[in-house]
Amino acid sequence: MVVNAKKAQLEEDRLVEIEHQNRKLLQNLSKISERKGVEGVEERSPKKPLRRGDAPGARGKSLNLLNRQRELDRIERENAAILKRIQEQNNKDSEFSVAKMERDWKEVKEHRKMCRQWIG
Repeated sequence: MVVNAKKAQLEEDRLVEIEHQNRKLLQNLSKISERKGVEGVEERSPKKPLRRGDAPGARGKSLNLLNRQRELDRIERENAAILKRIQEQNNKDSEFSVAKMERDWKEVKEHRKMCRQWIG
């Protein structure tokens, strides 16, 4: 009986401690969720727009900022070249002629008509 009572008492103490820790965590989470901004990070002013390479709340310069900037510039150049090719393609006349396709279709119908005469 003594061993079981001691074991039950230890288990009860452990559960009380867990409940206490859970309450503390819940209070901390509720405090965090009530805050407007993240602690230690300045919120971006609505008057100052983000520029390329800026990160909201960044604490320091990125170690690979130059590499990222070069990669972004390369992608922008490629996108500009693709846009230029698309615009040039839109200015060209179409490779397809509706009139030519209609003439070809009439010719096919005539061939079919002649073939039916010989077969049927």
